Amino acid sequence: MLDPKKYTLKRALRPFSYSVAIITCGLGVLLAYRDGLGDDLRAMAVMVAGILLQVAVNLLNNHSDRTLWEQASVSEYPQKLQVLSIIQQHTLWGGRLRVLRY
Repeated sequence: MLDPKKYTLKRALRPFSYSVAIITCGLGVLLAYRDGLGDDLRAMAVMVAGILLQVAVNLLNNHSDRTLWEQASVSEYPQKLQVLSIIQQHTLWGGRLRVLRY
């Protein structure tokens, strides 16, 4: 059963998963400070980049559902075209955020 509500921006961003980025990046920042290599600006950049990459991954993760929606019938899922458009938008936004890491 496909759930079109899964693709609302709030649910697609999956904020509960940001704890992964915060913990992993935060650990790296703490270890740098412990070793005397801490830098406030760099620490902030690492944390922001980690969270933005998590946002990008969350948005790109919906792309794999595209095939399921393409195969769904419009009579069963009248919002099919709208959901496909939203998935495409999320993929584009996620790709743009991912580019920021370079």
